Amino acid sequence: ISSISHQIQQQLPGVEVRAIRQVAEGEGRILTRVSGLMWIVTIAALFAAALAVGATSATTVLERRSEIGLMKALGASRRAVSSFFVAEQLFLALVGGVLGYALGIVLARALGIGIFGIAPALRWILLPIVLVLAAVVALLGSLLPLGRASRVDPAPVLRGE
Repeated sequence: ISSISHQIQQQLPGVEVRAIRQVAEGEGRILTRVSGLMWIVTIAALFAAALAVGATSATTVLERRSEIGLMKALGASRRAVSSFFVAEQLFLALVGGVLGYALGIVLARALGIGIFGIAPALRWILLPIVLVLAAVVALLGSLLPLGRASRVDPAPVLRGE
């Protein structure tokens, strides 16, 4: 703040420039708290997403037990069954990540124009970050259901038990 005050005073001779440190420090504290709050909300949203993915994966495994049993009866290993479901989860995560990124761009532009009168710059570096986060959340959320899918015994499933 003092360097900016000094630059202003050099540009405008005869003007007395005084930094109001209390206001600047107060704004800094508010921005730090808002930033911390945003991180907490982000982590909570990722955790909720992982729980939703886990519930969806568990339902998928239960609904597709006969397919899993048939795959194992035809000779598929536990690894092959797990790989099949992991690939499916990654595909869904990537599609969801791309759609979420696109929706985020639309919402950010609408809010930026509506509140500040200017659209935020498009940051392509965020797309790979979003995709990696989506993949990690999908994999972490579906670990337990995928483990259950790989341990399905084909004989009782194919008998309809």
